[in-house]
Amino acid sequence: MSTRATAGTSVGPLVRRVIQDTASSLDAMSFGHHNFVFGNRGTVAQPIDIVRWAAEHIPAGPNVLHIRNILVNAVNSAENKQPGAGYITLLTALELFSHEDRRVLDEKIAKIKDYVKNSISSSRRARIDEAFEIMKSYDECETAYHLAKKAITDCSANASISVDIGTNTDVQKVLGYNFSCQVADLFLSNTRISNRRPLNGPRVIVIDGIVERMSEIEGVIGGSHAAREPLLIFARGYAPDVQNTLGRNYSTGHLLAIPMVVPYDELGANLLGDIAISCNANPISSLKGELISSREWKDLKKIELALVSSHEVTIINDCSAPAVKKHRAQLSEKRKTCTPTEVEFLDLRLQSLMGRGTRISVGNEVGDLSGILRDRIGTHVRMFRSIGRYGIIDTSSNFSLSKFSQYRNMANRFSKLPAASIVIGVRSGISCAKSLKSLGGIICNDS
Repeated sequence: MSTRATAGTSVGPLVRRVIQDTASSLDAMSFGHHNFVFGNRGTVAQPIDIVRWAAEHIPAGPNVLHIRNILVNAVNSAENKQPGAGYITLLTALELFSHEDRRVLDEKIAKIKDYVKNSISSSRRARIDEAFEIMKSYDECETAYHLAKKAITDCSANASISVDIGTNTDVQKVLGYNFSCQVADLFLSNTRISNRRPLNGPRVIVIDGIVERMSEIEGVIGGSHAAREPLLIFARGYAPDVQNTLGRNYSTGHLLAIPMVVPYDELGANLLGDIAISCNANPISSLKGELISSREWKDLKKIELALVSSHEVTIINDCSAPAVKKHRAQLSEKRKTCTPTEVEFLDLRLQSLMGRGTRISVGNEVGDLSGILRDRIGTHVRMFRSIGRYGIIDTSSNFSLSKFSQYRNMANRFSKLPAASIVIGVRSGISCAKSLKSLGGIICNDS
């Protein structure tokens, strides 16, 4: 493999060629002439797919790789900030690069900035039906749009909405934080606890270790008995004597304490921490030198409601919502740098921490289209939230950016647009165009 540099005088024609090819491809996509094929299934490319489309259709090759990367990265960055902004970023870059002279470019940038200010001043709040209209204009795929619309209608976009893979495609309401852990085996055989056993106002103790003796939890057990209040225990495991004692007392009605086992496997390793956050509880850890017996009844946090079944527990505790929201944001940020296997387990944790909301399952019947449908649904939800927060801009009348050809084509398709998408998209497009104009020599690898 040899390395060579492309002279600065040759860069301009290369950039123009990439821009022209990209503009032609974008026009073709806008008219429904591009398709994505996954296995034996296909779907028409839509503006909502701009990140996926840019990766596949912006020209690639050793001589233009740096140019392509500038365009693709600009689209990705803008779309991550605001849904719909990636499409406007590309339109802006294409519009600005139609002029080669630097002075003309600067003048055009100044005009576009002024027009954006004027457009933003006319932005307004949107009705729900207008938000749905915008979502549909970005994506004419009936499946993704209708699933997102149903989820938003059922719970509002401000509630938690998750998208995952399921056996069948459907939308279900979710109540509380749902964790996969099981009732201790011997306790379960002694009590035959009913499915979805409700515990009203239980106190919770979270133990990152194994409960070996009843004496370790004697204080909290005594407090539960004295107060006649339920107790929910989460631990890595329990000695047989502990399980049998708790089971007998539960069966006779002397005590309402249920031991839950959180295994130390790939998912359960972090599950105790998630459970503790959802309950506003402080977990007891032997690694910190803490003793189980040091925790008293008055130290335990009380939650609103727990629904216990043999292999799952649902925590309903609205007062922990701010802490859970912050925790989910940290997990979502961590997800960006994880391996595919780590992402799988992080997604399961994020689903467990949804709280009150809606879960959208994309079923087996869609086959290999599952990935793109989930991406589209996620973008729809983000767009609805953005519209609710920042409003919309009417492009069907008095849209000042229509003076430019690329924006005019956009206005012909979208009668309304999210205000934040326009602002972020134009800014990112201007930055992208400046980067392309300032290219000198490009280092290329030829085999």
